Amino acid sequence: MDNIATKSTHKDAWASDTYLEMVSMISNVVLQKGICVLGVCGGRSVEPIFALMAKKRDIPWSKVHLFFTDDRLVPFDDPNSNVKLANDLFVSELTKKELLPEGHFHP
Repeated sequence: MDNIATKSTHKDAWASDTYLEMVSMISNVVLQKGICVLGVCGGRSVEPIFALMAKKRDIPWSKVHLFFTDDRLVPFDDPNSNVKLANDLFVSELTKKELLPEGHFHP
């Protein structure tokens, strides 16, 4: 049981550390350039980071354009689509709350 808890703790720490690094880099780019183009990978390993993106409000989404770098060749509503995963976990939440302008989401 300890091994499972340890893996979970490491995964949570990795996601949190990665998210904080992303916030720092995105914020710096926005300060320097006024806009940030963010290429997002997919896959299940990024789910915890996507979840943090939905909950936290540290990223200046109105200044970010979001692109996907490696989606599968399936329709966007397919369960295997990385766009669907991102949409389900954070993009739709951010666009509903008008934090991420719809025109800044580029599947």
